[in-house]
Amino acid sequence: MASQEIIEKRIAILKLIKQELQKSETFLDIDNPPNDNIDYFIWAGTSDGLIGNTICHYEFIIFPKSSNNLTVEIHFEDKRFLKAFESIKYDKDFDFIDWDNGNHKRIIFRDNKINIDNPSIDNSKIVKKAMEDLNYLHKKVWKKLFKILQREQISENIKQNYLSKTKLAIGNGSIVRSKHYKPISKSEFKELNTIHGAIQDYLCNDESNKKIYETIETEKQFIGLSYKIDILAKLKDEDRYDVFEVKSAETAEICIKEALGQLLFYKYLLEKGDYKINQLIIAGPSKITCIEKEYLNSLNNLIPELRYKYVPSIKY
Repeated sequence: MASQEIIEKRIAILKLIKQELQKSETFLDIDNPPNDNIDYFIWAGTSDGLIGNTICHYEFIIFPKSSNNLTVEIHFEDKRFLKAFESIKYDKDFDFIDWDNGNHKRIIFRDNKINIDNPSIDNSKIVKKAMEDLNYLHKKVWKKLFKILQREQISENIKQNYLSKTKLAIGNGSIVRSKHYKPISKSEFKELNTIHGAIQDYLCNDESNKKIYETIETEKQFIGLSYKIDILAKLKDEDRYDVFEVKSAETAEICIKEALGQLLFYKYLLEKGDYKINQLIIAGPSKITCIEKEYLNSLNNLIPELRYKYVPSIKY
């Protein structure tokens, strides 16, 4: 295969892997590099936010100068924490090696490589194998990495790293529509529909919302952070967002009290990433009373964007 064809194939494969990451519930597309700048590697992280930064990230890489092999690796690029990972010991499948003259470290498969120049393997099969390798690597090393990454100093540095400039992840999360409860006896089993999920479904399917919003996304995450916005809706023809926090309490007052801190934190994160807020909306299953409306009005003196939205037909 000619060199230009290999370059085009390499970039196409990495873009397809990014699409698979965006569908995953376990992994995140860190968007590094962005689509337009992809050359020979992309980063991946985990949905809990611990992996996906310079301290520790997964990487799909096709070395352009030495081979046409696609490999899945773990990279450690923050000098402050390199020694913390040296205690990890691996089985016969992996090596833990230095790179960049010892400034960085990485975990690599010893033998697992995918030759993208092999004419018998199409792009879809290459991507499928690469995602299988990522899952295998993750299952093998996650418990060991988790113990190190959960240490207070490292976890705080991860937060500081991302709070400086936040970025929304691509795609939706899943609405929880029912919860399963373990049976007390062998003959008993319970599955209860969640009011929270029903409210999310209502808001997403409401025709009036469809008319004013360009996109309505549920369980919306930030890249590299574990926080999820219940619903993030982008206004049509405007670069502004409505942020919905869903609560299932029996009164509007309790819903407002429970949601307020979360909405203010999401506002902070979004504005850190230069996203513009239109409204902060608390959605609940109860109508707001006159007294509760007075409470909300007092909050509007400090937070003009704050709203309460009654969602009808949601029963306890």
